[in-house]
Amino acid sequence: MFGFFGGKCPVFAMLRSFFDKMDGTVAMVFGIAAPALIGVAGIAVDYARFNSTRADLQGLADGAAVAAVQSMAVANMSSGATSATVDSYVKSNDEGIAWQKGDKQIVVTTKVDSANNAVEVQLSKEWRPMLAHVLIGEIKTPVVVGSTAKMVGSGKACVIGLNTSEDKTVHADDASRLTGQGCGIFSNSTAGASIMVDKDSQVAAQMICSAGGALVKNKGNVSPDVTEDCPAMEDPLGSRPAPAVGTCDFTDHTLSVPSLYKLKPGVYCGGLKINAAAVVELDEGTYVIKDGPLVVSDAAIVRGTNVGFYLTGTNAKFEFGPLSTISFEAPKTGPMAGLLFFEDRNNTATTHIIKSNNARNLLGTVYLPKSKLELSSNAIVASDSAYTALVVNTLRVREGPNVVLNSDYDATDVPVPPGLIGGKVILTQ
Repeated sequence: MFGFFGGKCPVFAMLRSFFDKMDGTVAMVFGIAAPALIGVAGIAVDYARFNSTRADLQGLADGAAVAAVQSMAVANMSSGATSATVDSYVKSNDEGIAWQKGDKQIVVTTKVDSANNAVEVQLSKEWRPMLAHVLIGEIKTPVVVGSTAKMVGSGKACVIGLNTSEDKTVHADDASRLTGQGCGIFSNSTAGASIMVDKDSQVAAQMICSAGGALVKNKGNVSPDVTEDCPAMEDPLGSRPAPAVGTCDFTDHTLSVPSLYKLKPGVYCGGLKINAAAVVELDEGTYVIKDGPLVVSDAAIVRGTNVGFYLTGTNAKFEFGPLSTISFEAPKTGPMAGLLFFEDRNNTATTHIIKSNNARNLLGTVYLPKSKLELSSNAIVASDSAYTALVVNTLRVREGPNVVLNSDYDATDVPVPPGLIGGKVILTQ
């Protein structure tokens, strides 16, 4: 036995010689197969790189389409200007793509559908495998992606009903008229009668959109038809910091003698009441109405430019009587920039009322996230303002007013909250 395994057994010598020869054969076979094996591995690597490049291009196309729709909605741009926006976006954001050396050419094709507020973007580039050419030689293949973005709703919003569950979140009755000039009317309520328009009332806007349903008693009085099951609009002021509230500067302040007054901004504890035939000029700044109402009644006249009202605490609301005259323009800078009224988000829900038959200049945004705004004048409301936006919990237009909400943002320096511009952009392809 020892001689067989440890000595010079001829069988062992033959086996050793076979394996020595076999090692050479395997090496030769591997040498022949190596290019193919490398090529197969290269195809796998190139496939992964192709998919990565395609995904990066798709993200670039999606971003360009969304940016174009947003810009088109804000600036009402031409097709040429919209295409230029797409080109600029692609050029500014293409560094995130894993480019091959010396090959960064992207062909951009843009189609603009102005009637439907949509933009289609197609991106293409030639792509070359790095490793697969071992098997199939030098080749180029196009990578082509497309994306279509569309504005759901108006490019501008002039009414947003923030309530998410109640019927009549936006309600027009008693032969009232509500018009959004170049802007949209939105209700976030998913209730079946989220938007209600009684038979003698009229509502018109660039778009009328309900997250739920609508009850329109005379369809001929609504233009266009209400679009139901729309995506809810985000609160455009949901993250806006509230103004600071200091100590009381005035307490239970009342002006009831027919005379000319000048009021200064500050904290009006117990509210502010102006009546009789008082004529009040407001100095610019923030008027904090705390633990009481802002009331303008009788034949009082109140005017202010660069003024905003912050309503906080118990019974902090406003009411403007039918004989009163009000004319307000929101601040251009500061904590109330763009806001005429800002209701404390911690307030208890209430009803704010504008009955004034002389309230044609309300330039800015009315923000009442917890409460109802009731417009019940017998005259035209807000028509002389470059823009008026209502972001309220619920809105009721009743007793015959003609409410005209303009959206001519270029005609004023009063800023527009960004969320009111651009509606909601979605990718449809």
